[in-house]
Amino acid sequence: MINNSANSGPTKKFYDLVQHIFVFLSGSTNRWDVLKYHLKSVSSLTPKPICTTRWSSRIDAMKPLRRNPGQIIATLREIQNTSSFRQNIRDEAESIADKMDYEFFCFVCVWYDILSETNIASKSLQSISSNVQAAVYCLESLATFLNAYKDNAIENFIDEARYICERLDIEHEFRESTMRRTQNRIASEEEFSAEVNSINEVAINSIAERFESLKAHTDLFSFLYDFEKFEEKKHNGSLLITCQNLKRALTQNGNSDIDGNDLFCELSAVSKLVENENITHTLDILNAILNHQMENLVPNVVIAYRILLTTPVSVGTGERTFSKLKLIKNYLRNSMHQNRLNNLAIISIEHETANSIEYEEIIHEFASVKARKQSFNGGARETLHQGAMGARKGSVNVRKNQTKLNCIKQKIRFFMTLGVIFLQIK
Repeated sequence: MINNSANSGPTKKFYDLVQHIFVFLSGSTNRWDVLKYHLKSVSSLTPKPICTTRWSSRIDAMKPLRRNPGQIIATLREIQNTSSFRQNIRDEAESIADKMDYEFFCFVCVWYDILSETNIASKSLQSISSNVQAAVYCLESLATFLNAYKDNAIENFIDEARYICERLDIEHEFRESTMRRTQNRIASEEEFSAEVNSINEVAINSIAERFESLKAHTDLFSFLYDFEKFEEKKHNGSLLITCQNLKRALTQNGNSDIDGNDLFCELSAVSKLVENENITHTLDILNAILNHQMENLVPNVVIAYRILLTTPVSVGTGERTFSKLKLIKNYLRNSMHQNRLNNLAIISIEHETANSIEYEEIIHEFASVKARKQSFNGGARETLHQGAMGARKGSVNVRKNQTKLNCIKQKIRFFMTLGVIFLQIK
């Protein structure tokens, strides 16, 4: 959604300037020290880069520009007026500060509000505990928020930008370019309103596409979320209708995964289980059925809940998998074979289980197998006949082998601990 909305000329120009601010200030420790000096009495929010693949980075880039615009401009002006910096650096600082005008802060106010609301919905959709019903609610709330922009939000943005410019002693009017007119410059409030409405329309259409597909899925499975109302729906007849609708949706070529009438009867039995158990989530219902060994008694309920719980809400899990794969197989491990890559990926995915494993017995068993085996009892008996010198040599051999065994254990323990720490998902 953000990608589609950020493709217009003025918006793309705005994000290029936001990225330019970060690159310029972070390109030198001296410039960054000047920035930290101006921010130390306000907050720790510093300019952030914009990542082309991680869209949540855009809200991180907007926060310092929305909350600390005066400190960033003061930093640029100080760099401009400090003779210790090279002339080209001073000229670049002046150019960036001049570009942070009324139009720039209008876009800051717009995108800060849009991205703040979008970021909440995005994190909710990418949550491990998220479900389809919660996703529909988030998208519906976001669509309502964006639709409200058509009425009075644009005037609020203009007022906020005007207030920021007055406080920073910046001319709060749109400046018309002296060069040939292009689509990357906004010359009036009407053009700014048209640009915001265009952004808003693209965002709403993008949400509508996702909302329709999820809404159709929710209409089929929504009754499984309302497990506390099974008895109520059973008496008014709506439960049987929804069970039959779900059966038709899961039927292909005359074969269905469930039977609607059996599902209706089994849900009646499950409703009594819900009353006796502390059920707060749909996953708790499936766990309660498995704990009571009832999966053979209510097979249609088990199948329906498995389909519901395994339906992905977003592509966040798949994207995180590929991101982690890139961290595991980096350029230092370019010659890694598939078998070792699979093993490292399993350790990374199941990091919680890997952290709970006791390594001492595994290390001892592995070291005992790999260590060179020798019989020390026979040598000890021979030393009784060979004298003190033979006994001394036998004890030296025992200590050497024990030292090798301890060395192998330490190396295995070190590399296993290092591997788990490196592969742990933060």
